[in-house]
Amino acid sequence: MTAPAGPTLPAPGTVAYRTAADALATLRQLAAGVPALPDAAYQRRRTTTELVLHCAATDAGRDDHVDVAEIRRWHQAPPRRWLDVGYHLVIRRSGVLQTGRPLWAVGAHVEGLNRTSVGVCLVGGGKDREVDDFTAPQWAMLRVVVRLLSVVYAGARVLGHRDVPGVGKWCPSFDTRDWLAREGLRALWRPGA
Repeated sequence: MTAPAGPTLPAPGTVAYRTAADALATLRQLAAGVPALPDAAYQRRRTTTELVLHCAATDAGRDDHVDVAEIRRWHQAPPRRWLDVGYHLVIRRSGVLQTGRPLWAVGAHVEGLNRTSVGVCLVGGGKDREVDDFTAPQWAMLRVVVRLLSVVYAGARVLGHRDVPGVGKWCPSFDTRDWLAREGLRALWRPGA
C-alpha cells in the first residue's frame, strides 16, 4: 500500500507572505481535517510565544497508519484521558498536514508552555530510542509550516520539546537549533524559558 501523496509545496525559500492572514489561510488550505470537538470545548490561548516541535515516538515501517485520529486515541485513553489530541498540527509520513486542536486553542503537548505555544508533531522519531527517521515529504512540510507559523505568530521562538527546561525526552529526535540554521531560520531560535 502506498502512502497518499502530500500537497504540492512551494520551493524552499519561496514562501513569503505579507500578512499573518495570508499565512493562516495557506495553513488552512494545507491542513486536512477539522478539530474533533466544537470550539466551545477548548480554552482560547491569549498569546503565542513558542512553536514547539515534537515527534510521535513511533518506528518507521510500523507507523504508516499513524495519523491525527490515532494520536487522538492515544491522548484520550487512560492514563492521560485528555480532552483531545494535544498537538495543533500533525505531519504524517507522507507529508500530509493534519489539524489537531484549533490553532487558537490551548494545547496539551508541553508542560509549562501549553498556554503560550503551538505544538507541531511529526510521525516517527523512534519508539524506544532517538531516531531521526523522518521522510523528505515530512521535512518539506515542516519547513513550510514553520515559515507560515512564524508569520502568523511573529516573534514566537521555535524549539524542540527537549529544549524546554526540565524535559528529559529526546523529542523531537533531531536538533531543532541545527535544523533551523540549515533552513535559514536561525533567527527563530532563542533558548531560555
